[in-house]
Amino acid sequence: VFSLGCLMGEVMLDPPRPLLDLPLMLSFLSSPDSNLSPLLTRIENTHLRNVIIDMTRKEAERRLGVSEYLRLLQGKRVADDTAESADQSDENGRVDKSLAVFPEYFETCLYPLYYKLHWQGVTPDDRIRILCQV
Repeated sequence: VFSLGCLMGEVMLDPPRPLLDLPLMLSFLSSPDSNLSPLLTRIENTHLRNVIIDMTRKEAERRLGVSEYLRLLQGKRVADDTAESADQSDENGRVDKSLAVFPEYFETCLYPLYYKLHWQGVTPDDRIRILCQV
């Protein structure tokens, strides 16, 4: 999760650049109260920035799981009802589209396709066959 958060931070920075070089990583690891939020202030989308900050927490046990971050980035409520997620959907589970970073077709179309390509597309011919069926 930490690596994915770093990658997302690097991609979202303008201009894109490595989030942590070696000296900064060593400083981050050696300081007990360090966090990456000062480096991420240039990310305009505050929801995405907060998710990335949470993903790059130094203490792994304080991070959510990958599926929970995916739900947050889709604008859905996560299972543990964190403070940030409580405002994202109502008691009926409706999604707050303003917080969705990933479009809905990621879940309905792309994820099933990539899942099939990964688990059923053993050979290149299998992958082409799967793509032709779509």
